[in-house]
Amino acid sequence: MDRMSAGGIFSELCGIASNSFEEAEVARVVRGQLDALSINWDEDDAGSAIGGNCGNTFARIPDRDGNHKGAVMLCAHLDTVPPVGNPQPQLVDGVWSNGADGILGADNKAAVTAILAAVSRWSDEPPLVPIEILFTVAEECSLLGAKHFDLGKSQAKVAFVFDHPTPIGTLVSSSPSHYSIVADFIGTAAHAGVAPLDGRSAIRAAALAISSSPHAAAAENATANIGRIKGGSGVNVVAEHCRIEGEVRALDPSIATELVSQMTEACNQAANDVGCSVDITIERSFEGYVHSDEHLGLQVGKAALELLGISPVEIFSAGGADVNVFEAAGVPSLNLGDGSLDTHTSQERIADSDLNRLVELAISLPEAARSVSRG
Repeated sequence: MDRMSAGGIFSELCGIASNSFEEAEVARVVRGQLDALSINWDEDDAGSAIGGNCGNTFARIPDRDGNHKGAVMLCAHLDTVPPVGNPQPQLVDGVWSNGADGILGADNKAAVTAILAAVSRWSDEPPLVPIEILFTVAEECSLLGAKHFDLGKSQAKVAFVFDHPTPIGTLVSSSPSHYSIVADFIGTAAHAGVAPLDGRSAIRAAALAISSSPHAAAAENATANIGRIKGGSGVNVVAEHCRIEGEVRALDPSIATELVSQMTEACNQAANDVGCSVDITIERSFEGYVHSDEHLGLQVGKAALELLGISPVEIFSAGGADVNVFEAAGVPSLNLGDGSLDTHTSQERIADSDLNRLVELAISLPEAARSVSRG
């Protein structure tokens, strides 16, 4: 791996399949880069806690005076959504894409690349403020790695992730709360041809629940969706079991609670109408946030972009990121656009120029943090 080439780092990382819970190989490469730069790192027990083969990777870089307190944390996740096969990163006409089928992995390996390239720079010239590096696992699965990281190890006063598929200059200033909903309908099996009236169809109950549940853009800055359904044992059997899985996202916590309540009521009513029972599991996957103008992360992010001559643009994002975990724990945090396009698809790509600008953005954050704290 070329220490100074962002493209070389990115190509090597993207060429390694790293599904959630299977990040060990890409973590080995990342940690090898840290070793080559004489950066000490630790692995926590998140992997064993969530059933994966690798934990989170955490490292500290002191400032020029050897201090660690008041650090700036840079975070990226090592996992990706599943690729179709082994990714084959290619650079064509200045744009990185996958030469094979499936995702490239720019989400979030562009950010991993930017952080490693920044660390390489800091190994030659120590940063103005202390730096903490966190590479998480299983982010694509409701932020599991970040949830299992012990923030008590950190001395960061502010944290940044680069995990939004928008132009560099984008700042995510608000993000919704997210709830997952699983409903298991239990009916009564019967022969569909011989004794259909003796059965109680769990599939029918699930269908009624779906039809009466909120969906799509259910309210302002709020969405609801049933994304998976599975049930039945054969076309000639009245279905005894059916499971539906859905989600609710809402910026306003009260709206999120109301939508979850509506979906729950729809499931209970449908089960009652068909003569089934239903077991409903609700989990808040992550908590939303709204940054004020005085938010430290937002201030530092804007200052960093201004150092690079990039105009900041604030947006609301319906997605979640490790920022949601850090914010909920009381660490001011900001999610920044990474310059990638069409993530989670086979058309995923990123311009090489944006990859290099992302490196410069990572490098500029400590300087910006210092200027904001002095101001």
